[in-house]
Amino acid sequence: MARRISTDPAAPGDRASAPVPGDVAAELAALRRSVDRLEQGLTQLAEATATHTEMLRALLAAATAPTAPEEDLAKVLAQVVARLGEQSGLLRAIGAAMTRLPEDVGGAVGRQVAAALSDVR
Repeated sequence: MARRISTDPAAPGDRASAPVPGDVAAELAALRRSVDRLEQGLTQLAEATATHTEMLRALLAAATAPTAPEEDLAKVLAQVVARLGEQSGLLRAIGAAMTRLPEDVGGAVGRQVAAALSDVR
């Protein structure tokens, strides 16, 4: 189980929950937000994929059913098109979050390395 570093100076516990200087706390909070956005995007991607799979199964069932009227297939196709439109929006949002992630993480790590090196001098 992953341990979180607490940014709450009043939090009890071991070294992982010790008080963190303001700049470090802010950087950790920014990094946490970046990770949370990534997690949210991956969750949305998994949901979109599951919905897509469900719709493809329904389409396949409608297409292969010998007694299915053509209107049922047309309804299923319309649902697939609608869902794909929704998923396209979700994928664009995920892409935007993923595009920002390296910069967010790199900036946070770079600032922390610089701060650590200045403390060593």
